[in-house]
Amino acid sequence: MGLLSGAFVNQVAALYDETNDALVLADDFRRPFLDRGYLTLDELAKIAAWKTQRQKIHVLRNVSETVEAVTRQAFNCPEPWLAAWTLSYLTAVNTRLASAILTVFDPTRYAVFDIRTWSALKRLDVLEPLGLSKYGGIASVNLDSPETYAAYLEACRRLADEADVSLRALDRCLWTVGGLGASELAAHGIVMPSEVTSAFSQP
Repeated sequence: MGLLSGAFVNQVAALYDETNDALVLADDFRRPFLDRGYLTLDELAKIAAWKTQRQKIHVLRNVSETVEAVTRQAFNCPEPWLAAWTLSYLTAVNTRLASAILTVFDPTRYAVFDIRTWSALKRLDVLEPLGLSKYGGIASVNLDSPETYAAYLEACRRLADEADVSLRALDRCLWTVGGLGASELAAHGIVMPSEVTSAFSQP
């Protein structure tokens, strides 16, 4: 049995407000840039706003030609850390925002990486078994390290495979767990896996 069950992932993922994704993950937004192989400055700004609204104004400082060249190269990178590192050449694009750009590019291969999702792994008590504890806890993890993102993504792919769910479903699950309190999850009838384990371990 995997660290997370498919039933748990899907139950929590169902709480995620999919209207958040409507703009940037819809086919009519993604298809044009997938066909041409790069993002325009306007498309980059929309993805930045999806990840964090305050980044949009800073991202707009980039030059259109640079956005085209960098995103084209990043989308052709074979390794996640290299794709994230390449995108960080752009003004105001850190690894966290790069993870969002890559997720919009291909949500079957990439997932969003930030303090909220890392916190979710901590709350679910899976950092250690996934081999991620060496990168630090909530207060010490370097969220702008491409190498840390690559390790996180590998762990997410493992969790998704074990639970037999899509990577995007796991992504939504972690975002929700990282943002909602235990009482809010409990109100929806969701019991954290660690609480189930604790209950069964009681004498």
